[in-house]
Amino acid sequence: MKYLKRLKIPSIAKIIKHAWDKSRKTILWSSGVVCIGLVVWGYFKLDSPEKREEARSVVYPILLGVGGVWLNREFQKAQDRRAELDRKEQREQEEFKTYLEKMEQLIKDGIESEEDDTFKIAQALTANVLRELTEERQNQVMFFLDSLKLVKKNEQKSQVNDSDLPSNNHLISLFRGIRLINADLRNIYAIGIDADAADLSGANLEKTDLSYANFRKANLSNANLKETNFFEANLQRVDLSETKLYEAFWFETNLQGADLYKADFEGASLTLVNFQEANLSKANFQGASFDEPNLKGANLSGADLREAKLRNANLEGAKLSVSLSSLFSLDRGYTDLTRADLVEANLQKANLSSANLQWANLSGANLQEANLSKADLRGANLLGANLEGANLQGSIYCETTMPDGSINNQDCDLK
Repeated sequence: MKYLKRLKIPSIAKIIKHAWDKSRKTILWSSGVVCIGLVVWGYFKLDSPEKREEARSVVYPILLGVGGVWLNREFQKAQDRRAELDRKEQREQEEFKTYLEKMEQLIKDGIESEEDDTFKIAQALTANVLRELTEERQNQVMFFLDSLKLVKKNEQKSQVNDSDLPSNNHLISLFRGIRLINADLRNIYAIGIDADAADLSGANLEKTDLSYANFRKANLSNANLKETNFFEANLQRVDLSETKLYEAFWFETNLQGADLYKADFEGASLTLVNFQEANLSKANFQGASFDEPNLKGANLSGADLREAKLRNANLEGAKLSVSLSSLFSLDRGYTDLTRADLVEANLQKANLSSANLQWANLSGANLQEANLSKADLRGANLLGANLEGANLQGSIYCETTMPDGSINNQDCDLK
């Protein structure tokens, strides 16, 4: 008995109460439908018009009474919901008005630089109000700040070196270094926004337009960025680990040195995106379409690139091999390039050891000095590929088209 107490097993009453709380509506509706069904069935089973008339005189008032009670409850619920929405709207209006008044006073006091106490107070007020307001009022705040030149727009092109970007600017941006963890910022007006080093981890930015935005060194880990627009945005050294990025729009986006561990790009379209030196380990690129991506020196170990299109990709020095740590975990450690389109890709000095390249199209690819040891090349097309100096020790061949057009079946007996 003492052992059972230590296990903290819930009582039968608690279990029944929990089940009732979870299934109350379903049980009540089902009971109501069954009762009505029984009444209808019983009515038609009566064998004389007199009995049916007598049943109607009893049942009809009961049904009308139950229906009236139900309609009254639903009407009351609708009124309560409307009242709650009105109260919420009133609270938002008051919060928005208070914010504007406080910001007006801070602006009168003067905000000289991002090191001022007034700047930090203004930033805290902005972060707090954006968490509380609806999408419409959030955008009113953004337009208000924009009109006061407190949301500096990023005028830098995305494909630039880290050293070329200034750490301080003469214009002030309330979003540089701001903390908006888990904030709901869907559809917020953020075109060209400068949010350098901001913390937006776990934030919801679904369907937001971040064109020309600067999120250099920002934290966007675990954020929801589905259908987000990253046209010419600067995401250099950003933390996008474990983010939802499917159906996002990527064009000339700078992700140099970014952390994209386990990021989900499934089915994404990525045009002229710079992934140089980025961490893409265990990222999901299944079915993604790359157009001239720069993946030079990127870490793609354990990435899922099945059926991805990587035409004219620069993978020089990229790492696509299994990592030692993954050998001791349940996660897939090898890079999966099954049926990947790597026509004329630059894979010079790329580490593809143990990579899965089954049925991948590598025709015309540059594989000079690439490490293909123990790579699975069954069904791969290497027609016209440059394998000069490549390490092919332990590679697996079956129905593999070699650079000269011959078919290599040396390992077809392997299971």
